Amino acid sequence: MPSSKAARYPEKLYKFCAFSPRSLDLLNRERIYYSDPTTFNDPLDCNPVINDDLPTRDLVQLCLVWTKAEHADVPIGSPLVHDEGREVDGTADAFYRRDLTNDLTRLLRDELGASGVLSLTARWDSPLMWSHYADQHRGVCIEYDTTWGNHTNLRRVNYNTPRSISAADLLDWKVHGSAEAEARVREAYFFAKALDWSYEEEWRYIHEKHGVDHATLKVTGVYFGLRCLPIVRSIFMSVLPRETTFREVYAKRESFDLDSRWLDRSEEISMAQATSAYLDFADQINAAKRNID
Repeated sequence: MPSSKAARYPEKLYKFCAFSPRSLDLLNRERIYYSDPTTFNDPLDCNPVINDDLPTRDLVQLCLVWTKAEHADVPIGSPLVHDEGREVDGTADAFYRRDLTNDLTRLLRDELGASGVLSLTARWDSPLMWSHYADQHRGVCIEYDTTWGNHTNLRRVNYNTPRSISAADLLDWKVHGSAEAEARVREAYFFAKALDWSYEEEWRYIHEKHGVDHATLKVTGVYFGLRCLPIVRSIFMSVLPRETTFREVYAKRESFDLDSRWLDRSEEISMAQATSAYLDFADQINAAKRNID
């Protein structure tokens, strides 16, 4: 049934992709590929720094508690294990705090880096995204409906926030069990991005693991790029459910803006089949001519 919380996000969100047998198979089987955040094209994305806004003793406590929880089998003497009673000062303390912060960064990456990310956008009509993510307009843009279900892991990307996580929030989360602190950490880890990317108007769905899994959003439409071949259109139309809508993207006259028009499924499939039959016949004629020559 439709979600009562749909107003928190757009009713439609979009995913640009190149055409491939794999992308078509995922759509046909109602599966989604959740990306590994460590492989994003922006190395600053999902790669925050930790602000060591805690006294050294609290940093040590945080490392000890987190290490014992996440790495129970780590032997004493490992770089991830720290002596709670260690006393340092001056320059030595600065180096020690740096080591503690580096260990916290690794622990955070171990915990959250295994998650999967589905990157979506609020717009289908960006020429730049068609070029970057849809094989230079030869691919497609998938339309997802957000009004069905309760998508608690779907959030808008924030382009106006620091690329840092407070060590105090990590302490409140891991040592004191604060759900509010955990939410702030996850927000900074997954949803903070540089202002230069704001044209994408990105939304993200965070999954428990990366890789292929069941679809969490319903596909309701497909937009075909300016250079998308008729046979590709026909394949999508033949495979996806009948209630799926299909639209052809075109450029508006005297501008760089994009618009779209509705496509008739049966007409497109018939045209593609006719074109295919003509090409097969043409190949036979050309082969016969070569034999005669």
